[in-house]
Amino acid sequence: MQLGTPIEPLTHGGVQYLRFLGLLAAQLRPRRYLEVGTREGASLKQFPHAAAICVDPAFQIDSDVLLQRRETFFFQTTSDDFFARHSVQELLGGPFDVAFLDGMHLFEYLLRDFVNAEREAHRGSIIVLHDCLPTHPAMTWRRPEEREALLHAADGATPPAAYWAGDVYKIVPMLARYRPDLRIHAFDCPPTGLVVVSRLDPGSSVLGDVYYEIVDTIGRQSMDGDTLRQLWAAHPPADSRALAAAPDRVSLLYPSYGGDYRPSATRPERITGGSPSRSENVSS
Repeated sequence: MQLGTPIEPLTHGGVQYLRFLGLLAAQLRPRRYLEVGTREGASLKQFPHAAAICVDPAFQIDSDVLLQRRETFFFQTTSDDFFARHSVQELLGGPFDVAFLDGMHLFEYLLRDFVNAEREAHRGSIIVLHDCLPTHPAMTWRRPEEREALLHAADGATPPAAYWAGDVYKIVPMLARYRPDLRIHAFDCPPTGLVVVSRLDPGSSVLGDVYYEIVDTIGRQSMDGDTLRQLWAAHPPADSRALAAAPDRVSLLYPSYGGDYRPSATRPERITGGSPSRSENVSS
């Protein structure tokens, strides 16, 4: 790995990501919610009124996460297995309005989750991605033994605490390259940012058609100081505090969910992968 030039420390100074999810829920009032990577259920609690599907191979829930919700489905399995065997639209009675993807922190897993989730969306749905704006290369290892080299890949930047974001950051430039029809908003939500993707197309097969090409090319890339700087420059995170101070703007960014949405007759095939080597949910 070639070391990049020194970088200034990068930080997210906005609204904590769970609070931002709550802001989205309060303003958009989704009817149906999908999340991959539930763990203790902190993110699920931000959507107390939406019928929900939760997917995680190792739930660690120890508090009330049902709240006022009438329907909550828990699938203790991998996301690959869930999407291969179940239909979000059949379970919830229609496409999801909001999805939060925070599962296995490896690029190819998030790519499959995105492709499989989008086919269960409607045109007004949004998909929220976690951990896609790391603040230091040392967060982005794919194997633990890579962390030491990544600590030195951005000389001058303060290494973060032992937090693993993995290499899911790759999905942001990948979506911008392969899916220019999507709208991508990055937000400065600690600790590793949030990315909201809208203008979804449940009938698109673009990513599925070139899945292996994407994994073979983008999936092989690694992070250094230059790559990190380029990521932030291309997708500068918006001020989430400003949005929280004027919450009505949320509904302007992401239209309401009025009307009945029917499953697309041209939904692409699901993408499946091998079994993960560790728990899908390793997020904070």
